[in-house]
Amino acid sequence: MYFCHKCFNTDVQPSPEKKIYWQLKCVPYDGVPFQLVGTKIYGCHQGKDRCTRQKEKYHAQKEKQALEDHVFNARRHLVQNTKKMDCPAQITVSQVMTFPGFKIAENSKAKRRELSAALKAVVAADP
Repeated sequence: MYFCHKCFNTDVQPSPEKKIYWQLKCVPYDGVPFQLVGTKIYGCHQGKDRCTRQKEKYHAQKEKQALEDHVFNARRHLVQNTKKMDCPAQITVSQVMTFPGFKIAENSKAKRRELSAALKAVVAADP
């Protein structure tokens, strides 16, 4: 995992400030409105090499220490630099909060706008 919203997997309450969605690229339309709580992005363990600057700094520090302390490390050339192969595989997990009491049967823009306003009013009155 290399990205996670801080509110993912927490006890989250509906918010009148958050946008009401009816569908997203990752969530198909089913007539039930929802709010997006958070997302997590998981990457392949052989994916993009992250924290390269820290790794370079660490290796430079070890090289400098080895030269100064006259430490002989016979296995130094056998250490693998990285296993990363720039694998592009990713999985995006989205956590949503649905409101099934506001489900609509017909998919019209006017009906969605009307129910979104009603939902925001209910959430603002009693979160």
